[in-house]
Amino acid sequence: ASIAMQKKRDATGGGGDGLVRSYATTRAEQKIAIGEAISLMLSVHPYTFRQESVFLGPTFSSLEEEIDAFLSWGVSGFFTDNPDVGVHVRNAFSERQHGVGPVGGQNEDESGWTL
Repeated sequence: ASIAMQKKRDATGGGGDGLVRSYATTRAEQKIAIGEAISLMLSVHPYTFRQESVFLGPTFSSLEEEIDAFLSWGVSGFFTDNPDVGVHVRNAFSERQHGVGPVGGQNEDESGWTL
């Protein structure tokens, strides 16, 4: 996944459409861009994570590694074409961070995890 981030103080993106205009391509740039958005109290939902190597970020060796890194940087959620992998990584991340899986919510599957 790529991170696109417009550096504007109003945090609304160009024209207030919420879209962003420039791309962060290294892990360091991606982490900084996410941190800047979070510092502006924005929710960050990167998309679309895919497991084919051509779609992985340039420094990631697997989809699991990429999603886990983005979660560790504080993203609020994410979109993936591989929901089985996304749910697995999210649950493992939550268990490492909190000792429990995610809390159930409106969009629960049979296991009670929020999707």
